[in-house]
Amino acid sequence: MMINVRVEPHYTFFLNCQGPSLFRDAYDIFAARPEGYYWMPSYRSGNWDGYYRFVRKTRGYGQYDFYLPTGLLYYSKKFIDYLENWMKIDILDRLKRGDIPEQKYKLKFKLRDYQKEALKKALKKGRGILNLATNAGKTEIAIAIASHFNKVVFIVHRATLAKQTQERFQDRLGIDIGLIGAGKKDYDADFVVATVQSLHNMQKKDFRGFSDWAYKYEAVFWDEVHHLKSDSWFKIHPAFRQAWYRYGLSATIPPKKSLNFMKLMAATGPVIYKLEQKKLVEKGY
Repeated sequence: MMINVRVEPHYTFFLNCQGPSLFRDAYDIFAARPEGYYWMPSYRSGNWDGYYRFVRKTRGYGQYDFYLPTGLLYYSKKFIDYLENWMKIDILDRLKRGDIPEQKYKLKFKLRDYQKEALKKALKKGRGILNLATNAGKTEIAIAIASHFNKVVFIVHRATLAKQTQERFQDRLGIDIGLIGAGKKDYDADFVVATVQSLHNMQKKDFRGFSDWAYKYEAVFWDEVHHLKSDSWFKIHPAFRQAWYRYGLSATIPPKKSLNFMKLMAATGPVIYKLEQKKLVEKGY
């Protein structure tokens, strides 16, 4: 019986597995050790091997069935190539959404050339990390991407930044933008800027209610995505089960192969656009 690979926005499920080999391979490949693991009591006592593992067994399915964050499908080309050759399917092709979404809202500013390039790449890829130098205008790029969707959430890590970002979105798009955080609770807004702490508190207070709220959004943005290494950030991302379009924004990306980098990929995807400070200066900015 052929394995059924079900690719969804948040997780990819591997069902009808007839033996443990595929699970074991994935279990070892999609894993990394956190910094300082050697000093952790559970490791030193021999109760833990030091690895954080992204692969999980499914409940209510076969004994060897499992799932992993969809963003990590890009992490191991060797694993995906092996699976695709064996199954004669294109797994990554299932992430493609077809035509690029049409623009829904007209921008009230002009994009720089490299911002246009980043916009085009982001819409074509559908998900991933925009690794942009300081002063590259990452928020403007995010606004340009967001203008192609009807239901968007933009997540920031500080309340003061949330208010500034809300005003920036409103000024650049000319529409009302909701705010969750900084004393505001605009839960019904289709376009909303939210602090991660407010969303984390929502999730802790009412897990099912939070999941229902998050389900309506088709695009999610993580500002300063390198903060996703913290548990409060990382626990939020699976709730956006309808959001095929996922983007992380940051000038600082952790080293590849590190646990922190894998967490960024798990919630969003691979680095899809990179602009270093040197290149930005060369472009005259």
